[in-house]
Amino acid sequence: MSSIKGDVQLSVLDICQKVISLNITPQDAFAKLEELRSSTILLPSLLLDVLVAIEGDAQNSENKEKAVSKFSEFVGLISDQIIPADILKIELDVLEAALPANKQQLVRLKTRLYYKQAKFNLLREESEGYAKLITELMDAGGGIPAKTMMTRVLCLIGQFNLDPNRVTDIALECFECCASQKQFYISLLKEIKANKDYLCTLLGFKYTFYHAAGKETPFSLYVITSSLIREDMIDLMKITAFMIPKAEGIKETHRARAAKAGERARKAETILASNIPLEASRSANVDAMDTSQSIVGVSFATVAAIQEADDAKLAAELNEEKVLSTNQKLGLVCALIEDGAWSLAKVLIDRLPEYYAVQASTRVSNAISDLIGQSIEKFYMEKCSNKLEGLNLNVKREPVNTAVDPVRSWTDLASLTSILWYVGPRLAYRPLVMTKLVRLVTAFFREQPKGPDGAPADSPVARIMMDIIDEVIVPGLSLSDYNTGLSEEIWTLLQFFPYTLRYRLYGHWKYCNTIRHPEVNIVRGKVLGRTKYVLKRLSKETVRVMGRQLGKLCHIHPITVFDYLLSQVQTFDNLIQPVVESLKFLTNLEFDILTYCIIEQLASPDKQQLKASDGKLSPWLQALATLVGATYKKYNVELAGMLNYVMNQLRNEKSFDLLVLREVIQNMACIEGVAGATSDQLEALGGGEILRQEAGSFTNARNKRASARLRDAVMMGDTAIALCILIAQQRECVVYRESSRLPLKLIGEMVDQCRDTLLQLGTFLLSNVRQDDYAQRIPPAHSLVLDYHLRIDAAMYLTRPTYLPKIHSAYDSAKRAMKTDNETKKMDAQQKFVFFKSAFDDVISKLIKELEPCIPKYVCRDIPIRLFVVFWILSSYDIEVPTTAYERVIDNIRKQIKEVAESPVMSKSKRQKEEERLRGLENKLRDEEKRQAEHVARIRAWFQSVKDDLFEAGRGQQTSAFIQTCILPRVLFSESDAIYSAKLIIILHQQRITLFQSLVFIDKLFIDVLPLICALTENEASAMGTFLQILLSHAQRWHSDSAIFEKECEGFPGLVSKTRQDKTTESVNYESFRRLCFKWQMRLHTAFNSVLSVENNEYVQVRNCLVVMTKMAPCFPLLKDLVESVEKMVEKLRDSEKGKRDELSLKAASYLVRLKMRNVTIYEGLQFHRPIVKHASKLAPAADRKRIATATLPLDAKKKIRTEKPKLPEKKEPQLKIPERKEPLKVEKREKKDEVPPTKDVKKEVPEREEGEVPPSPPHKKPRAQSADKSANGVSKERKEPVPVKEVKEEKRESKEIKEKREEDRKEIRTKEKRDPTPSKNAEPAKEPETPRRKERGLDDDEVGPALPPSMREERADDRSKRDQKAHKRSAREEEQNGHSKVPRKEREQIESRLSRPVSHERRGPSPTSREKDRRDEKKDRRKDSKPVRK
Repeated sequence: MSSIKGDVQLSVLDICQKVISLNITPQDAFAKLEELRSSTILLPSLLLDVLVAIEGDAQNSENKEKAVSKFSEFVGLISDQIIPADILKIELDVLEAALPANKQQLVRLKTRLYYKQAKFNLLREESEGYAKLITELMDAGGGIPAKTMMTRVLCLIGQFNLDPNRVTDIALECFECCASQKQFYISLLKEIKANKDYLCTLLGFKYTFYHAAGKETPFSLYVITSSLIREDMIDLMKITAFMIPKAEGIKETHRARAAKAGERARKAETILASNIPLEASRSANVDAMDTSQSIVGVSFATVAAIQEADDAKLAAELNEEKVLSTNQKLGLVCALIEDGAWSLAKVLIDRLPEYYAVQASTRVSNAISDLIGQSIEKFYMEKCSNKLEGLNLNVKREPVNTAVDPVRSWTDLASLTSILWYVGPRLAYRPLVMTKLVRLVTAFFREQPKGPDGAPADSPVARIMMDIIDEVIVPGLSLSDYNTGLSEEIWTLLQFFPYTLRYRLYGHWKYCNTIRHPEVNIVRGKVLGRTKYVLKRLSKETVRVMGRQLGKLCHIHPITVFDYLLSQVQTFDNLIQPVVESLKFLTNLEFDILTYCIIEQLASPDKQQLKASDGKLSPWLQALATLVGATYKKYNVELAGMLNYVMNQLRNEKSFDLLVLREVIQNMACIEGVAGATSDQLEALGGGEILRQEAGSFTNARNKRASARLRDAVMMGDTAIALCILIAQQRECVVYRESSRLPLKLIGEMVDQCRDTLLQLGTFLLSNVRQDDYAQRIPPAHSLVLDYHLRIDAAMYLTRPTYLPKIHSAYDSAKRAMKTDNETKKMDAQQKFVFFKSAFDDVISKLIKELEPCIPKYVCRDIPIRLFVVFWILSSYDIEVPTTAYERVIDNIRKQIKEVAESPVMSKSKRQKEEERLRGLENKLRDEEKRQAEHVARIRAWFQSVKDDLFEAGRGQQTSAFIQTCILPRVLFSESDAIYSAKLIIILHQQRITLFQSLVFIDKLFIDVLPLICALTENEASAMGTFLQILLSHAQRWHSDSAIFEKECEGFPGLVSKTRQDKTTESVNYESFRRLCFKWQMRLHTAFNSVLSVENNEYVQVRNCLVVMTKMAPCFPLLKDLVESVEKMVEKLRDSEKGKRDELSLKAASYLVRLKMRNVTIYEGLQFHRPIVKHASKLAPAADRKRIATATLPLDAKKKIRTEKPKLPEKKEPQLKIPERKEPLKVEKREKKDEVPPTKDVKKEVPEREEGEVPPSPPHKKPRAQSADKSANGVSKERKEPVPVKEVKEEKRESKEIKEKREEDRKEIRTKEKRDPTPSKNAEPAKEPETPRRKERGLDDDEVGPALPPSMREERADDRSKRDQKAHKRSAREEEQNGHSKVPRKEREQIESRLSRPVSHERRGPSPTSREKDRRDEKKDRRKDSKPVRK
C-alpha cells in the first residue's frame, strides 16, 4: 500500500513540475489527474502536499510570470474538483493564503480536525455504567486487590459499552479525590496499561484547563502527578511542558519578589502610630508578673499588629497561600518533595533561580526541612539523645518512603549539604530540625581534636560544618520565632571557636545573608522599626517593660537592635543606664554579638575619634567606653574580643581606645586611676593589700565575680603581660610619633592616659593574681628594657612586685633552717636581721648583674649601681607604715560595728555574721599593720647598716645624677611614687647616710623647678607638686622651731657644708637654714610669676603652674607679701582667661579658694628669717659705720666684724714672685676679660637671674629684675645694698699695684694647675669643665666634702665681693709699712675659705669647684714656699 502511495505521489509531482516548466498545459495536467483519481482515493491529500511544495518552485523559476500564471490556472482547475477551494485558499499563497483571515481559518481548521475531542452526550449513553464505575473506584475497591478491581472495571465496560479512554480519565479523577489511596490507584493504572503519552496528555489537559479558566489548580493534581512521575508512568519533562509559568515569567516574578521584599523592609523600618488613640497599656505592655507599672500609650502588641497589617498590604500581590495554586511548576516541586522524590524535585529546582522555590513558598522549605529531619533522626538519637533509662524506644513508627539516604556518620552529615544549601536559613521554620542539626554539629566539634590555638583542628568535614554554621544555622536565628532555646544552643556551639571566627560569622550574617535572603531582610526591617519604638519609650521608670520587648527583638535579629541602640547611646549619653538595665533579658549569644557591634563601632573608619573644635576625645567614644564598662560589670560577657581589640590598636600605635580598657578595669575591678586621689587614699596606698582595698579606692563597692571574670580574661594566654608592655611602649610612641600631628594638650592627656591605664592594670594584677603566677609570666627587668625597649620606670614598676616575695622566701628559708638546727633556741631580732640582710643583698646583687648592661655608662659612673637598684625596687610599703590610715580604717570599722549592733532592721543571725566579719577585718588590719611595721624596721635597719657605703666618695656628680636618673623619673611616674621618693629622701636624711647632701638635694630642686614644671603633663605636674610639697613642708617644719632643727638636722651629714682635711665638718646653722627657706619661697614666687604674669601664655605652662601651686598650697606662699602678690596675680589670670580658656580660669579660681581656706601661719619678713648680723652691738668702735645701712643691718655685717679683728703677730710667709712673661700676661688678660671688676659686679647683682629660674622673656619685652626680691616686708635685700662709689674708687686707686701683683700670683697658680694635672685626673680629659653637664652639676666635691647649696653659695659670693674690697685696702696699707701682708694666719685662712665659696655660674667664668681647687693649691704653695713649675 505504501509503495502504491509513493508511486502516485511521484506521478503527481511529475505532472505538477511539467506544468511549471511549461511542458504541458494545465488542461492536460488536469486530465492526467482525473485518470489517477480513479486509481487511488488519496489523490486529494497527495496533490495538496505536492502543490504546497511546488508553489515555491514556481515563484523561483526563470520564467516566473508565465510559470505562476500556468500554476494559478492549474490550481483553478483543481479547485472544487479534486480539492475544496477553502483548503486551497488556506494552504497556497497564490490564493491569498498569507492573509490574516486565511491564517486564522487554517488554525481553526487544524484544531477542529486534530485536537477537538468528540463530545459525549450522557443522555445518549448509559450513565448507569459510569455511576457504578465511579462508585467502585471511590471506594478504593473496598480493600480488594487491583487485579480484582480491574476485572470489575472490564465487566462494566463490556456491560454498559463504556469508552475505555473515558474510563482511564475517570480513574485519574478518583485518584485525585482519594490521594491517600495512592498504592491502590497506581496498581490499578498499571493494570489498565495506559500509555505514558496518553496519561501525560490527560494530565496536561487538566493543567491547561485550570490555567485557561483562571481557576486555582488543586494540590491533589500535583500529588497524583508526582506519584505517576515517581512510578515512571509519565515523563517529568513532558508534563512540565503543559505547566505555567514559563521560564521568562519565573525570572520576572523572582525579580519582582526581590524588589517587593526590599520595599517591605524599608516600609517596616517606620511605624506610624500617630492616628491610633492612646490607651492604658497595662495588659499589652506588662506581663502577669508585673503589677506595678502601667504605661499610657500605644501598646507594643498594637504597634506590631499595625506593622504586620502594613506589610500584608504590600505582600498581597505575592501571597504565599496562592502561589502554589497559580505556579504549577512550584506546586509539582512541593508535591515531589513531600512524596520523598528529592532527586526528581532537584531537577526542577535547578532550572529555577536561586532560592526561588523556598522564597516563594514556605511549604516547599518546610518539606525540604522535613526531609533533612528524617535523614538525621537515627544519627541524632545515637549521638545526642538524652532519653531516660528504662524508656521504651521500640515504638512502631510509620515508615517514611524517602529518596534521601539516612545519615550514619559525620561524613554522611557533611554530604547532607546537597540538600541544606537549597533550604538555607529557612530551616529555622522547623525549630525541631534546626535544634537537632545544631546539636549534631556541636557533638562533632566536641569530638574533634583541638588545634594549637584552642580552636578545633582543620579537616574537610570541619570546613563543611563551618559552612553549615555560616549559611544555615546563624542566619536561621532571624527566622525563628523568639526562640531563646535555639539561641543558647547556637552559643553552646560557637563557644568552641575563637572570637575571630565568631565575629566573622556575625559579619557575614549582617552584610551577606541579610541581603541575600529577602525574608531575613524583611525581618530586619520589622525589628528595626520596633526597636525605634521601644527606645523612644525607654527610661528609668519603664526599663522593666521595655527591656523585655527589647530582649525579644534581640532574640530575632540582635545585630539590628544593637546597631540602632549604640547609635542612640552615642548621641544621648543619658540612655546608658536604662539601656544597661534592659540588657538583662539577653542570652549569652546576644551578649557576644553586642561586643562585636561595639568593636565595629569603635573601629569604624567613618567616625572621628577627636573633636575638630578643641582636639578632645569625641563624646561618642566616651559614651561607648562608659557603656562597655557598665555592661561588662553587670553581665557575664566574654572579654577576649574587646581586650584583643585594644591590643591590636596598640600594636597599630593607636591609644584612643585605651579609654575602653580603663572603663572596664574601673567598673569590673573597682580600681580607679591614681590621678585625682585624695591625700588619705594616697596614704592608704602605701599600706598592705587589705588597707588598699578598704581605703585606697574611691568606692567600697566591689564585685568579686566581675573581678574574677576580668582576671580569667586577662590571664588567658599572655594577654595581661602583652597589654602591660604595649601600654608602656605606647607612652613613648605618643611622644615621639604622634606629637607632630596632634595638639600639645591632647598629647599630654594621652600620655597620662597610658600611664594611668598601666597603673590601673598593674594594680589589678597585683590584687587578683597570685604572686608566683605573676612572677612566672612577667619578663625580667633587663629583658623589658633591652628586648621590649621600655623605660626603666615602667620596667621596674612591672617587675617590682616580684622581688619582695623572693626576699621573703629566702628569709623564711633561712629562718626555717635555723630553727631546724637549734629547735630549743629562739632567734632574736639581730639574728633575724642578719638573715634578712643576707636575702636582701642576694636579690640586689643578682639584680645588679642583670641590670648592669641596661644602665648607661654615665649613670654607673656618677652614682653607685647598688643605690640605683635599691631605689627602684623599694616602694612606700617598704619605708613607712601608714599608721594614720590604719587607725582611720579601724575607727570606721568600729563605727560600722556599732551601727550594726544598733540596727533594728537586721535579724539577730545576720547581725552576728556582720559583726564577725567586721571584727575579723579589724584583726586582719592589725596583723597587716604589725607585719608591715616589722618589714619597715628591717628595711631601715638595712639602710643603717650600709649608710657609709650607699653613697660612694669620688663621684663628682652623685647628687645631680641621683636626681636625674632616679628621683625625677619615678616622681613623674605616679603620685604615689612621688610620695615614696619624697619620703625616701627624708628617711635617707634621718638615717644619716654618709655623703648624702639632703640640703643640696632640696636646693637643686627648687632652683631649677620652672623648666621642669613647664615640660610636664597634667598628672606629672600634680605628682611633682606633691613631691615638692612634702619636701617643702618638711623643711618648713625644721624652719618652724630651732629645737626641731637641732634634733633632726644639726650635725647630720645632710647639712654638712664643708669637710676639712682633718675630717672635721662644718654644718649649716639654724639661721642660715631659715635664710635658705626664705630663698626657696622667693624663687618659687619668681618662677610662677614669670609664667602667670604673661598674658596669653602657653596653656600647658600656665596649667602646670596652677596645678603645682595647688598642690603646694599648704607650704607656699607663707610670706604675707608673697600671699598678696600671688592672689593678685591669680585673680588677674582668672579674670583674663574667663571666656577664652575656661579650664584655666576654673583652675585659677579653685586655687584661690584653696589659698584662702588653708589653715597655715603667715609670716612677716622678720618673723620668717633674720639677718645674720644679729650681734650688731658687739661691733668694734673703729668699725666703719657708714657701710652699715641705717634702716637694717646688712647681711654680711658679722663677716665684716670677723675680718676686721685686731691683727695678731704671726710668722711671715713669703709670697710667690713670678717673673713677667708674655704667656702669663695673656692668661691674665683672658681671665680679666672673663671676670667682671668688683664695682661692676656689685651693680650687676641687682638684676641677677639664676639658670632655670625665669624663662627667656618675649622678644617685645625686656627681662625684669627679680620682682620677688622687691618685697615690703622690712628686710633689706643683701644683693641690693649699695656700696659707696667714692670709697671704692679710692681703694682701687690705692691698691691697684698690689692687686695686680696678687692677681698675677693667682693666675699663675691656676695655669700651673691646668698644665700639671694630678695623676688621678689623667683619665679625664681637660675638656670636661667645658661641657654643659659638668657646669650644671658641679655642686659636689669629693676632696673637701659636700658643697653648700647653690643659694647659700650665691649669698657668700655677694659677701665675697665686698670683702675683697676691704682686703685690697688693708693689703695696700700693710705693703706700705712692711712690704708684705701681716694678716694673722688664722684670719687669713678664714678669709680665704670665705673667698673660696663659689658664685653663680652666670657671673663667673670658671666653675666653683675649679676656683676652690685653685685657692687650695695656692694656700699649699704659700706654706711650702715653693715656686711654680712650668712645662
